[in-house]
Amino acid sequence: MLKLIDIKYRHANTIFNFSFTAKKGEKIIVIGPSGSGKTTLLNLISGFFQPIQGKIFINNYDYTKIYSNQRPVSMLFQENNLFMHLTVYENIGLALNSRLKLNDLEKKKIKKIAEKMKIIDLMQFFPYQLSGGQQQRVALSRCLLQKRPVLLLDEPFSSLDFFLRQEIIKLIDTICNEYNITLLNITHHLDDFKNLSLRSILIDKGKIVFDGLINQAIKKFENFYK
Repeated sequence: MLKLIDIKYRHANTIFNFSFTAKKGEKIIVIGPSGSGKTTLLNLISGFFQPIQGKIFINNYDYTKIYSNQRPVSMLFQENNLFMHLTVYENIGLALNSRLKLNDLEKKKIKKIAEKMKIIDLMQFFPYQLSGGQQQRVALSRCLLQKRPVLLLDEPFSSLDFFLRQEIIKLIDTICNEYNITLLNITHHLDDFKNLSLRSILIDKGKIVFDGLINQAIKKFENFYK
C-alpha cells in the first residue's frame, strides 16, 4: 500500500499538495498538462524530493525521511539510464548485485525476467546496439527484477510507436499482477489506456483535481484543456 498524507512541497513560487492512497497491486495512470506536478509527485514518492510537510507511507511504514536508495520503490524515466559499456545481461544484473558477482539463483532470475520481456536473445549485446524499444525493455527488466512493491514510470515509452507501447504495457500489466506491484504511470498517450478500467489521477497546478476512472479523467482533461 502507498499512502500520501497532506504532502506539501515548494519549488520556486509553486506549492504542490498531494494526498491519496493506492492499494497494494493497484495500477494508477497519472495525467495532466506539462508542468502540472506529475513528475514532482513521483520524485516525492521515490525520495528524490523532500516534502516540507506531510507523511509518505509504503506498506504502513513511514518513509518520509528515508533516503531514496533505501525506499522500496523502483522508478523508470524517459531516459533509460543504461550503462553503454555493459552488456544487456550486466545491466539487468545490477539490480541484484552492484559488483555483478551473481550466484546461480540470481542468474536464473535474470534469465526468467529476460524471457518475460522477450530480450533473452539480446543478453550479450550492448545498449547502443539496440533499438529504443529494446533499450526500454532492458531498463524495465532491471526495475522489475528488484521486485520492489512500488513501480513509478515517468513516460519511459513516450518515444515508441503505438504498437510497441501497447506490447510493453501488456507486459508490465502481467508482471505487476504476478508480483502484486503498485504502479503509478505518467503518460500523455491517453489513447493507450482509454479502453481499460483503470484508476487515473489528474494533476493541475500542483494539486490532484480528479481521482477516478481513466475514461472520466480523459473526458475531464480534454474538456478542461482544449
